[in-house]
Amino acid sequence: MRWAELTSWAWTEDNSGLDVEPRKQLNGKYRVVMQEDVLQSMLTHYIGVSLCVNAKEELKYWLDGVMIPEAVDIITVEADRRRFYLQHRVKYNDINSLVRRLNQEFWHDFFLSQLPNSVADTGGYEDDADVKDDSGSKKSWLQVKQQLLHHVASEVLIQRKLYGDVAVVQTDLQWFATSVPHSTIFAILRFSGLPEKWLSWFRSYLEVPLNMTKTMGEDQEVKRRKRGIPMAHALEKYLGEMILVYMDVAVKREADLLLYRMHDDIVLCGPTARCEKAWASMQRFAKVMGLEYNQKKTGSVSLNKDSSIETGLPEGDVTMDFLKLSTFDGSREMDTAQVNAHVKQLKKQLDGCNDILSFIRTYNSCIGRFFGHTFGVPAQCLGHTHVKEILKTHRRMQQELFGEGGVSAVLKTKLNGLAHDRGTNLSDTLRVTDSFLYNPILLGGLGLANPFIPLLQIEPSLRDKTPAQYVDDFIEKEKSDFRTRQRAFAQESSSSKKKRRAEIFLGNNGYDEDEIDLDFDDFLTVEEYTK
Repeated sequence: MRWAELTSWAWTEDNSGLDVEPRKQLNGKYRVVMQEDVLQSMLTHYIGVSLCVNAKEELKYWLDGVMIPEAVDIITVEADRRRFYLQHRVKYNDINSLVRRLNQEFWHDFFLSQLPNSVADTGGYEDDADVKDDSGSKKSWLQVKQQLLHHVASEVLIQRKLYGDVAVVQTDLQWFATSVPHSTIFAILRFSGLPEKWLSWFRSYLEVPLNMTKTMGEDQEVKRRKRGIPMAHALEKYLGEMILVYMDVAVKREADLLLYRMHDDIVLCGPTARCEKAWASMQRFAKVMGLEYNQKKTGSVSLNKDSSIETGLPEGDVTMDFLKLSTFDGSREMDTAQVNAHVKQLKKQLDGCNDILSFIRTYNSCIGRFFGHTFGVPAQCLGHTHVKEILKTHRRMQQELFGEGGVSAVLKTKLNGLAHDRGTNLSDTLRVTDSFLYNPILLGGLGLANPFIPLLQIEPSLRDKTPAQYVDDFIEKEKSDFRTRQRAFAQESSSSKKKRRAEIFLGNNGYDEDEIDLDFDDFLTVEEYTK
């Protein structure tokens, strides 16, 4: 019924406005929320999800050739030259190249990642780690975030080893959802081809009548919103992506870089000169759209051979969750200030738990899950030192929160105290074991999380080599292969070379005699071989 009367839709039937109140989040911050009618929420959510799915499909169709160009063909004459010198066929496109794989990863996992693939898709920004869409193919927000961390770590390593120059830029838009001007939204929607009837509906949706009486503590005049988008709505994702996708396009066209963006959290990684162009483009975009960058979350690191060169990149640290990128060698160190602040918050929450099960739930949520992904999931690109740093941080947190005995000693004391209150002495009847604490509830335990076990399982596999050694080994193998092929070519007879030359270049292959520039004595250069 409400869908049928969409042209005359309004938040409220009278002019009373929606009540507004601040609510405290799990991270201790407050978010102002509207007290909406349930049916209105369902209607706007359905409209929002439907528009998100449509926008993702259309934008990917139109921007495929812009964001991800077609495979770069190797020039036929170059491929045939390699075939002559190396004695094996070379594919004429880069379908198996690293660049191609990174482009595909960006297209499937990062580009417009906040928009759902279908109306039934429940995934999105800050969702649960194990939530997937109805096909089971879409990665969760937490999985994509870890993938980005590993991508940046690998890119920094490879770019520095091959070219000696790489930069990383990180930024975030200041109060994006709550501050974006409505004039920007309508300009973007009109430019994107949204019909006028939908623009009229969006005007009613965005200009929410707000009643601040409950929040302010006295009678307040109902005010209509003139900036920002209602939070925690599917339409917040839709409108946000419709605006910011044009920044993705601008950076690709002007700097030839892919912008890794999770809603308004943005990361750039590439050669310093390109990152400077991209940052300049992003600043122009923000100025035109009436947006601002959050200076507290904006920073860059330029890792060059010549560290004295000044760049046009923003100043500040590059921090992904609790990992801080070091300016000097590209390694990552733990952001202890952030960790300490969250440990203090966790201690307050644990002290406020009135029973053992709520204590374990709070502990598991923070130690087992929150710190599990904010410290970064271990991988070869982060190396053995990363795992050692995580283990060291967990030990320090255990000592600060629970003393020398750790959480197990505190829980045993609580259980003994509980038994004593009920007239039982556990030391006389049943001793509380660690297995009882850590076993899953289905196996009769309390289900306490142990963050050390998964880390100690993976730690031995990361000891053999540092991340840099993997790249060094590849480069050395490439040099060794070059020398082997060079010797084989030098030892080959002239008649065999002439025969291969005739097979590849002469006959019906379309080459003129003067186009064939081959040297029977000298092999390819190292630069041409590694190209």
